[in-house]
Amino acid sequence: MGCAVSHAVKQDRQSRYNSEDSVSITRKYRYAYVEDTYEVGKKPRDNKVDTDTDQEESQRIGQTVTAIGQVSLANSDEKLLMICQTDSDFVAKLYIKHDPFVFEGSFINDEQGVKKFSQCGEGLYASIDMEDEGRIELHCEEDLSSSVFPVELLTTCSASQTVIYNFFILPGLSLCISPEPTSPHLCTVEARISELESETEKITEHADEIEVEVKHLHVTTLSLTKAIDVSNSNLQKSFRRLTSRENILDVLYNQGGAKPFLHNSFADVHHPTPMLINTKFLTAVKSVQGNSHDNEHSALSECLKHMDEWDFDIFKLDKVTNGGALLYLGLALCYRYDLPNLLNIDEEVMVNFWQGIHAGYHRNAYHNQLHAADVLQITHFIIVNGLGKAMCMKPIDHLAALVAAAAHDYDHPGLNNNFHIRTKSYLATLYNDRSVLENHHSSCVFEGLRHIDHDILSSLTTDSRKTVRDTALDMILSTDMGSHAKIVSNFKRRLRDPVAPLNRRDDLRLCLSMAVKTADISNCSRPLHLYAQWADRIAEEFYIQGDAELNLFVPVSPFMDRGRHATDFPNGQISFINYIVSPLFELMSEFLPELSFANEYCSSNRAYWSKMLQDARAPVAGSV
Repeated sequence: MGCAVSHAVKQDRQSRYNSEDSVSITRKYRYAYVEDTYEVGKKPRDNKVDTDTDQEESQRIGQTVTAIGQVSLANSDEKLLMICQTDSDFVAKLYIKHDPFVFEGSFINDEQGVKKFSQCGEGLYASIDMEDEGRIELHCEEDLSSSVFPVELLTTCSASQTVIYNFFILPGLSLCISPEPTSPHLCTVEARISELESETEKITEHADEIEVEVKHLHVTTLSLTKAIDVSNSNLQKSFRRLTSRENILDVLYNQGGAKPFLHNSFADVHHPTPMLINTKFLTAVKSVQGNSHDNEHSALSECLKHMDEWDFDIFKLDKVTNGGALLYLGLALCYRYDLPNLLNIDEEVMVNFWQGIHAGYHRNAYHNQLHAADVLQITHFIIVNGLGKAMCMKPIDHLAALVAAAAHDYDHPGLNNNFHIRTKSYLATLYNDRSVLENHHSSCVFEGLRHIDHDILSSLTTDSRKTVRDTALDMILSTDMGSHAKIVSNFKRRLRDPVAPLNRRDDLRLCLSMAVKTADISNCSRPLHLYAQWADRIAEEFYIQGDAELNLFVPVSPFMDRGRHATDFPNGQISFINYIVSPLFELMSEFLPELSFANEYCSSNRAYWSKMLQDARAPVAGSV
């Protein structure tokens, strides 16, 4: 319960003293008073006491006092007697409504066992009978009219009279008091004010603590509100994505980097895993800037010395880099063109981009990261051997060419456009049977750039970014053999136009498209030791598709029947050289004479396949 006086009780005391239907008990603890109000003449309500606090206080001061009863005075409703008991003493306090008077002393047992109240005052004593409803007998042995007792008491206590007061027992009511002697008089007003001021200070301190807690709760509430707002915003975005039926590629690639995509049930499931960067390899590829070479990793440096050559051995590079030909060649060419400095490209972002491109290629027999690296190297060869100078290429054009060449077969499933269309795959439906895989390659790459950590174009202006994107899209889409004749015809027309030479922006994109197309089919025009390896790889991938077509009970595509390899494959290569490769290189040689030597490789490789076909058709010795 404590020792403080409640603010409400303090303000309301006078009005309760003046009430005609209530009286007050004032309990004294260390010279402080707490008032309780009861209805006069009725049994008082249970007094709820904070026993825990009282016990703590009791332990501190070492004395407990039990309030025994409330007296309802026989002759007046305006008087109240409170009796308190300690271990050995009783303290009786008599209060008059307007002028409280206190008398106290010790009860002693007489011969009959009746507790008598001594030292009540001159000529005044009392006895008490403790029962469920006890009584006090107040005895006056003489006329007290001349005493200092209040007038109200004198009307009750005349000489030689015994006045009986009945009271009610209040069991279990424990109060704590100070061990100091109880003053026979009420505290002075000054002392009371001092105590109230002290208690007010404590209340003020407590209020300050509460204010600090409120501020803390306010800050916490603001933080929670902000967190809830962010959560609601994310939920709204998710809801909009679900309700708007966002394209599946957006869902797959909106976190940046390479993501898995199941093309159809006949394609292997590919789970892109970025290749960890070898710091020694990275040092070696950085050294190609300015045509200098690092000697700490001689094998890789030796390979990169030859990346400007037509007979560059991409298989050797892949072996040296432990399967990272595309990753390290892409980085090396970026440093070769000084793109990090010229375009302010963050080198960490650039590494992330090439890791994503490398990881996006499946482990197909032919359309894999090794083929992409080969096309990238030949595209670079064409640029440094005439195209870059002829078309006045800028750094953003070099960047567009590298991105397009490296990504031109990104996420290729090893099954061609015709297979997707015939099986009515999701991608064929999505792209309306038009350049199905080429649209998918370009879409996936630019979806991967949505994440800032993979966006190699993030440092470019809006116009430059659009230029790179437009150029790269034209180049990737041009690799669809279904568009081959149209693109070659357009290039031939522009090349031979006597009025308008090739110097427009559209012409540059057309020339770069021709460059990547040339690189894509350049295997037939390479030295035989390289070409033969690529021929074996494309044959295996063709036959995997042919096997899938047999399982679907659909006609097997030309040159994809495993059982007809001996004759069909050489025939297919000869036809491809005659109708596609040779005419393309003759046209490119007209534009860039530096490429004319490739026609000789085409002729020698065609002769190789002619001999292979002749041997396959020759009768076996001893056969009939």
